[in-house]
Amino acid sequence: MDCKKNASVDEYIAEAPAERQEMMQAVRQLIFETAPEAEEAIGQRMPSYKIYGKQLAYFVNGKNHIGFFVDSKIIAGNQARLKGYVTCNSGFQLKLDEPLPLDLMREFLVLKIEMIKSGTKKK
Repeated sequence: MDCKKNASVDEYIAEAPAERQEMMQAVRQLIFETAPEAEEAIGQRMPSYKIYGKQLAYFVNGKNHIGFFVDSKIIAGNQARLKGYVTCNSGFQLKLDEPLPLDLMREFLVLKIEMIKSGTKKK
């Protein structure tokens, strides 16, 4: 999805196929439930969330999935729990035909918030 440079997250989601919009809204809601103080913006042409001036998470409407990204340390440390998902350095692909793993995603967000608060650096 090629998001307009200055689009809002609402516009980004509205441009997605209808069957994906509900999933993206659920990801967005989860982020705000977990980090109500998060600042939302479009960054690198995708919805991006920051707290305390640091990157918390972002998601992207991929070709055949929705990507959810938090941190490389979190993803690396949870590979066994992510079995069955396609992962990359800092995130994993949410399957379009399965319920969102909201508890796991919330746990990853909490871990990332703790890292940000403690000043943990990525290696």
